[in-house]
Amino acid sequence: MRGSFTEWLPAIDQVADGQIDGWTLAQLHADAAIALASAARYEEAAVRFGQARDAFTTIGNVRGVSLATNNTARLLIRMHRYAEALPMAERALAINKQLGDERAMAAAYCTLAEVNTELGNWAAVREVVDAGIELFANVGDLAGIANLRIEGAWARVRSGRSEGAVEDIVRSLSELEALGLRSFVCDAHWILGMSYLVLNEVDRGIEQAELALEIALDADDRRREAQIRLLLGELLSRVGDRDDAAANLESALAFYRQHHPGQAVAAQTLLNEVQNATSA
Repeated sequence: MRGSFTEWLPAIDQVADGQIDGWTLAQLHADAAIALASAARYEEAAVRFGQARDAFTTIGNVRGVSLATNNTARLLIRMHRYAEALPMAERALAINKQLGDERAMAAAYCTLAEVNTELGNWAAVREVVDAGIELFANVGDLAGIANLRIEGAWARVRSGRSEGAVEDIVRSLSELEALGLRSFVCDAHWILGMSYLVLNEVDRGIEQAELALEIALDADDRRREAQIRLLLGELLSRVGDRDDAAANLESALAFYRQHHPGQAVAAQTLLNEVQNATSA
């Protein structure tokens, strides 16, 4: 939860190499997958999530299967494979409804909110956000409520219905800061920066991106660093700071070329635009 993924993965693998029971092994596969995904080692993460699902299935732990399924959906979102992520998230939700597990149902609603936002299914986003917030409230999960409120607000910004959205994000960000969840705080600053980009409030967007970048650098979270630098590059180019824009985009591009070739295309396109504007 503190975002120390570079320390987490070797600790997981050290335990997994020992003589452990089936449930612990399944859980460690799932944890390793999360750590690998955070390092943008997506294909390795997908393998470990698959191993976790298989291991949970072998021991008959349906709840574990649902969690691994939901996390696989979140991984597919990160890989921009939204059409594949949607049925996985729906499957996780269905399993958890059968189990009556409100916290896991709420987590599945979070995933559905994110994937439907990316697919532009605005009505579906509103429905799952409301359902998820209600369930998180039932189990007293303040972080879950804050994150879902942010996702709902971001969807409103993207759909052109931005009234009150920034205020919702700022309020939720403050709640996440109070809980000490720095990775979530980093994401909230990034989404707020993205929102300001959409709303053409560039200076505010730069401020939020820089706050997010500070957290990502402190946590040595290269995946978050890259997505923030991509945003920062676009924002800085808007105010004519092309040198700093290019430096941020080049950094993001180097990461995406290694870990996410699909996203490298977007970074290269932005960098080309900045460089062409500089030389003009």
